[in-house]
Amino acid sequence: MRSRIGAYARQHHLALVSLFVALGGTSYAVVGGIPGRDGRLHGCYQKRSGALRLVKQGKACRKSERAIAWSQVGPRGTAGAPGQPGAKGDPGPIGPSDAFAAARVSGPTGINTTATPIATLASLPAGSYTIVAKTELHSDINTDVLCKLVAGSDTDSADAFVGPSGAAGAAFVDVLSTELVHTFTATGQAQLVCQRDLAATVTVSNTRIIATKLASATSVDVTG
Repeated sequence: MRSRIGAYARQHHLALVSLFVALGGTSYAVVGGIPGRDGRLHGCYQKRSGALRLVKQGKACRKSERAIAWSQVGPRGTAGAPGQPGAKGDPGPIGPSDAFAAARVSGPTGINTTATPIATLASLPAGSYTIVAKTELHSDINTDVLCKLVAGSDTDSADAFVGPSGAAGAAFVDVLSTELVHTFTATGQAQLVCQRDLAATVTVSNTRIIATKLASATSVDVTG
């Protein structure tokens, strides 16, 4: 019986080794130096019978054999198709907003008939803002005053008829307010300018500009 098993093993050496490798390498793991330092299996097979035997890396085969080596793991396959998108996550918390302000308690005195700068809020970082401005107007005679808030290409205007106390139809002190929404693509500024109509001495006081930075802003023109 032993002679028959031995003969079968000699005749089917390659098949038996392949079977042991497929079963997880238990047939060669007990042999020192196998696999080799390069991580591959090295062997010698008979040119005529194809009988294969495992050898340590660098060991020469017999004249009747040829050297062979193979990796334990096959080449990496191609990447699979992308998976389906995951479910949409919950909205994140509302981020903080930043506010910037400029204030001018008094002045200028004697604004012109052309746009006169009243106050400037400079160095606003790029981003979207809602911007409001207000100022108080005084005049020694009746006159119209137009004030305009400017941020980039966006503007908002307001006008008032001001004059001395008791003048018919004129307000002794008038407060003008303007507001707009603007998105700066780079560092920018918001400025309030005013101009008078007649040859009056118009003074301005308590001017303030406040810009509040937003996550995003959308402004649309409406007709009703």
